[in-house]
Amino acid sequence: MKRLGLLLAFTVWLGAGLPAAELAPGLAYLRPDREPPGELGAAGHRAVVLDLRARENPLSAAWIDALRGAAGPTQPLILALVSPETPAHVLQPLDGLPRCIRLGRDGSPTPPDVVVKIAPEADRAALDALAQGTSPAELASQKISKTRHDETTLVRDRNATPADNPDKDPADRSPAAEKPAVLDAVLQRAVQVYQGLLVLGKV
Repeated sequence: MKRLGLLLAFTVWLGAGLPAAELAPGLAYLRPDREPPGELGAAGHRAVVLDLRARENPLSAAWIDALRGAAGPTQPLILALVSPETPAHVLQPLDGLPRCIRLGRDGSPTPPDVVVKIAPEADRAALDALAQGTSPAELASQKISKTRHDETTLVRDRNATPADNPDKDPADRSPAAEKPAVLDAVLQRAVQVYQGLLVLGKV
């Protein structure tokens, strides 16, 4: 029984304080509902991506205090991901921070500093992928891959007729539809901004 209690306590501790995911050397990805505010000033982070796009991502009092204290020169640059669904009270603690850049799609009452051209459906698909466990680094570096077909196979399939294989369903002869890769364009832009500032020595 004692061992079970220790196991449950350890599980709760893990859920309350997951380490930040690294997107690039010196760049961490944080979500207020998953990571503790202490990660905001963790050693080794030149900048942090703070994902505030989801409506259900409330800022706790501890997080608000951490953001208010992020105005010092030793604090990392904050790349805040926002969306039209981000509540105004969540954005308010970002006001006045000298080292904060907001990125997101257009449509918010307060336009982000960097507007990313992305359809609302694509933005929500990226958030769904994150919620389902896809790593932020994977979504930020995702590329659409094109299937390569052997030339001989293409010619054979083009010249084939139903008489060549009467038992095969015509629907089975068409190429299988591949599930499109999910790209988080807003997150990817944040990584690009960080890398550009890093080259310029601004972070």
